[in-house]
Amino acid sequence: MIKLKTLVKNDCKCGDSCCTTNESINENVDDLKKIVKELEGASKMHKGQAERIQKHLEGMDESIVEGADDVRRTKRQMAMLIRQEGDFRKRMMNIEQGFLSDPNETNKKLATDIKKSYKDNVTKFMRDVVGMLRKMK
Repeated sequence: MIKLKTLVKNDCKCGDSCCTTNESINENVDDLKKIVKELEGASKMHKGQAERIQKHLEGMDESIVEGADDVRRTKRQMAMLIRQEGDFRKRMMNIEQGFLSDPNETNKKLATDIKKSYKDNVTKFMRDVVGMLRKMK
């Protein structure tokens, strides 16, 4: 890549469009100066937006505080959810046993599919909730 300063100083004479005349180089320089001014204006705009967002975030940090009551209430809800998940799992196992009561290949595949679906969705959700609860302060 040939730098613009090099072309202006040395006139490379490679025969490409970069060597035509100083007039086209000056036009390119003017275009580049316009782009630089636009970028400077955009930078100022983004700086202002960043400052407003930062002020908003600082205000939010102070307003979001979990207390001991919030943690206790959330843990109570989690215990209730765990009990419901146990009942849900028991019903899923009963459905799986219903599929396996008639031992043909289709039903065996359906039983493994329902168990896999439960593990991929419900079990993953429960793990995520317990992890999030541990992070709560």
